[in-house]
Amino acid sequence: VSTQSTGFMDSCPRYRAYLADEGWKKDAQLFEESQDVEGVVKAVSGRLGMELDLNSTKAIYYLCANEMMSPSQTHDSKFCDLLSDEDLVVLDFMKDLEKYHKYSYSFPVTYQMSCLLLGHVIETMEDSTDSSPVLMFAHEETVVPLFTLLGLYRDSVPLTHDMPNYKDRIFKTSHIAPFAANIAFVRMNCTDRARVKILVNEHVVVPPGCNQDAGCTLEDLKEILKSGAGTCDFDSICGVESEDSPFSTIRLALALLITVTLIQSTYIFFHCIKRCPARRGVGENAYSLSGGEPLLEDD
Repeated sequence: VSTQSTGFMDSCPRYRAYLADEGWKKDAQLFEESQDVEGVVKAVSGRLGMELDLNSTKAIYYLCANEMMSPSQTHDSKFCDLLSDEDLVVLDFMKDLEKYHKYSYSFPVTYQMSCLLLGHVIETMEDSTDSSPVLMFAHEETVVPLFTLLGLYRDSVPLTHDMPNYKDRIFKTSHIAPFAANIAFVRMNCTDRARVKILVNEHVVVPPGCNQDAGCTLEDLKEILKSGAGTCDFDSICGVESEDSPFSTIRLALALLITVTLIQSTYIFFHCIKRCPARRGVGENAYSLSGGEPLLEDD
């Protein structure tokens, strides 16, 4: 398996530029200013007996999440004791806004670039001749875009800071991408054709476009791949220019032109130092590059 199949986000300039712009954080930042979040900060401050700011409240939330994965602290987390169920609903949505815009439906490139992985899965199942499992390991930024490309966990409206009834949304990363999140594609050789059962975190899911009762065929998955990412031209999706691209040629020509212009400007500057009369107020001396003898002196 190529690294690009599971680490596609690191090889995608258009996605890296999207992250660098940080516009994807706007909805989460606006929600942080809402009355719901303000209420959580006040409630946690009251339970702790000291005034907290939002960053301190976030820290308690993250520490609670980390303690929840410890068998010895799952039911005895002092940090989780500071958060009510209502607080967690608000803080979860705040975090989901970031994940949604960073990894999911907000920006098409975020899920289209996972087409390499889905294409690899389809190809592997087509070529499979035995029942040996094929295992791949990655991170949240790999599985969530793949879920999205499959059309899973999509709400009827985009997630925004002011969306109504956000508590009832489908996209909840604490459910779909917790610690040890996983997705499995199981090929089943049925009497009529090969079918694929998909499980997310050990629960069967059926993507839109597949038969809700019989599951997906390989043809269904190919159609999902095509409708979500076209021909899966990774370079086109991510804005990667090939060496023979006309845009690459233009960029190279511009770079050479700029270089030649700088060289000419440098030559003219130093030529002027040696030949042009001195201008008052520039300084006492102008020195040559090779020695310390003054070339120009003020009157």
